[in-house]
Amino acid sequence: MDVPDFDMLSMSVGFLVGAAVGAAGGYYASLFTDRRREQERRRKRLGQFRSVAKDTCADMIREIRMNLQSAPTIRELVVMAPSRPSPPKLIGVPLLLKADTENDYVNKALVLERMGFLELVPPAGTSHYFITEEFVALVQEETP
Repeated sequence: MDVPDFDMLSMSVGFLVGAAVGAAGGYYASLFTDRRREQERRRKRLGQFRSVAKDTCADMIREIRMNLQSAPTIRELVVMAPSRPSPPKLIGVPLLLKADTENDYVNKALVLERMGFLELVPPAGTSHYFITEEFVALVQEETP
């Protein structure tokens, strides 16, 4: 019995099937790698939030959480220095936190800004921040 030689058509079909399987494998490998990296990033950010919420900024985050429960759409934060009697002129209605020597909200806001949970609103030197959506979600999800 003679074994037929591979002809051009069967080699072409084999090549195309192999290329398709290879492409699909590459696609799924990068898809699952991206998902794993995103899960790792979320775990890391959650750990950072929990450490700062537990130790450094617990009282400030508790106050932000209470204010977000009553006004869930607020995304601006102003930390009022003790020497400033009235809030600055602003367009929107931000969340106002009054800083004093006991709560040290000015420095706690700087910690949250450096961690990426708050974004400083120009001009520099003010204590006016945008609250990131990630921070709002973490504050609302994590129970005190």
